[in-house]
Amino acid sequence: MLLRRARVVTASAAFLVTALFWFAQISPGVIGSSEATSQAFSNTTRNLGISALLLLLAAAPLGLVVGRRLVRGPRAAVLYTAHRTLSLCGLAVVDLRLMTLLGVSSLAPAAARFVVPSVWPYRTTATGIGVIGTWILALLGPGFYLRSHIGVRRWRSPSG
Repeated sequence: MLLRRARVVTASAAFLVTALFWFAQISPGVIGSSEATSQAFSNTTRNLGISALLLLLAAAPLGLVVGRRLVRGPRAAVLYTAHRTLSLCGLAVVDLRLMTLLGVSSLAPAAARFVVPSVWPYRTTATGIGVIGTWILALLGPGFYLRSHIGVRRWRSPSG
């Protein structure tokens, strides 16, 4: 019961953060303009990126606290549940961001731009870092669930 409540509260907070950033950035000047759709997708993409960053930044210290066993007992279970929920919500927001990038016609999105770093014409270094970060998340997220097949010792070792 306690873990279910922690999961619901964490997911609700994650949704609230994402929604607040989205509503805060949608400008009234966008509605009625000739590029309303592209600008709305651009604003939504930016806000989803900020929300994903905040959610994943909040999940990281929780994972460190639980992974290093700094907290034990029922609190550790609650923190683990919150870490897992925030991580999954962050990954879901990253996925939503990638989907909304397809709607930004001013950036002319192409499949190669989502896969190869530094191919975007806009802020090449920053978007390259974002693509690399997305690759790391794409490998690390499912890797956690494969941990039992990989082995906990190998998963935790820095050299692999």
